Amino acid sequence: MLITRKPAAAGPFLVDGSEPMSSVDLAWLEMDRRCNPMVVAAVLELESVPSLARLIDTVATRLERHLRFRQCADDTCRPAVWVTQQSIDRRYHFQQRRSRGPMDALALRRMVGRELMSELDHSFPLWRLTFFRHGQGHVTVLFRAHHAMADGASLMRLLLKLADGVDSDQPVSAAQPQRPTMTRRGPLAFAINSLEMLNVQLSGLHNSLLRAREQPLEAMRTLARIAAGTAITLRILALRDNSPPAFHRPLCGERRVDWSPPLPLGPIQGLAKHYGVSLNDLFLSLLAGALGRYLRETGPVGRDAALRVSIPVDLRPAGAPDFGNCFGLVLLDLPIGEQNGRKRLARVARLMRKLKQSQEARAMLMSLQALGQLPVYVEKTLIEHVAGKASAVVSNLRGPEKALSFGGGKLKSAVFWPPQAGSVGIGVSLLSYDGHLTIGISCDAAVLAEPQSVIKSFTDELTELTIAHRASETER
Repeated sequence: MLITRKPAAAGPFLVDGSEPMSSVDLAWLEMDRRCNPMVVAAVLELESVPSLARLIDTVATRLERHLRFRQCADDTCRPAVWVTQQSIDRRYHFQQRRSRGPMDALALRRMVGRELMSELDHSFPLWRLTFFRHGQGHVTVLFRAHHAMADGASLMRLLLKLADGVDSDQPVSAAQPQRPTMTRRGPLAFAINSLEMLNVQLSGLHNSLLRAREQPLEAMRTLARIAAGTAITLRILALRDNSPPAFHRPLCGERRVDWSPPLPLGPIQGLAKHYGVSLNDLFLSLLAGALGRYLRETGPVGRDAALRVSIPVDLRPAGAPDFGNCFGLVLLDLPIGEQNGRKRLARVARLMRKLKQSQEARAMLMSLQALGQLPVYVEKTLIEHVAGKASAVVSNLRGPEKALSFGGGKLKSAVFWPPQAGSVGIGVSLLSYDGHLTIGISCDAAVLAEPQSVIKSFTDELTELTIAHRASETER
């Protein structure tokens, strides 16, 4: 499990008004690749927008209140810093796009995909909004922000707080990081955390042995924890790459996206309750079925075939600042070879229960202080190695339960995509909003050429499982 330290940012400032950048933020900044920029993206579909100019002015005014959105990243000095500007350049940060022809769903998705391929200019604060106008009062907003600013959960929470009537006047805050005493480069991939953890554990072992005579029972407990943590660490390092070749090709940099229409949340929750699983278990099982279908279109897939995905886990304790980078990653092998929906769902639920009950997270937490200690080129090489163990990043986020509006326009649906580090070319998300769910896919064309086929297979899997549920109810 990869653990980033604490949320980055908003304070203490240096004499010149700049703010030291945490090692976590710096790492995400330097983890960019041409084919895989570390950018969190979201799409908001609005209808009945009275005025695009009013919408832009409303969002701009509310974003300007938040310090991080007025700060540029400067990594030319050490330690790297956030440099505060008096205001934002609206000409750069707010772009408008019009289609030359009719803006149907496919054309819109192509335009969004092309926009995702454009880099963020580091001479400006690392975010941008693009407004696509299509039809009377219909506006699609693409929001992009660099992972160095915050993680996906933080950015989506902030974005939705910009809605009309929400307490958007209250600036978001983040924990104040300790000023670094040396140049640090975290977050490291969990392989490096694990190696550092072994060093910590050996030190703990030495100290435990010294205390053994005075506190034999406590020494035994410490030894047991160290042994368990070491075993987990070695097991993670020894994981074999299990990515299907089709999902592990060199990236080309061409980004393709798709998202589902809003799916009613109530029946899906009822389906999960019927099978005694969580909504996230159901989502992961349906995704496994959809990806398995996609692969079977080009060749056979063994019944025991699995696809490893990384799942971000929000680690903010209750009452902690809600902005910055504060999350972990766990690895899960999705059973894509199992075609029976009910059997696959039961298997995913068992895997998730086992993952939640494991000591893996605790073992990785012991390595927290090791973040950012190696040179960037070493860290990037190791991240490439670790990233190759997963084929996709899969994220699930709970959004507002009631409908929102922005600048007078009603938010019809929303979707977001997490960035993918290293050579991972697929990002999948599930977002709940106003009694509906939306699944979104952002992918590199060399790895997944037709994300819309996976979206369709996802809904087909959901339909089949629903029919099976109804049939079992009828038999009763």
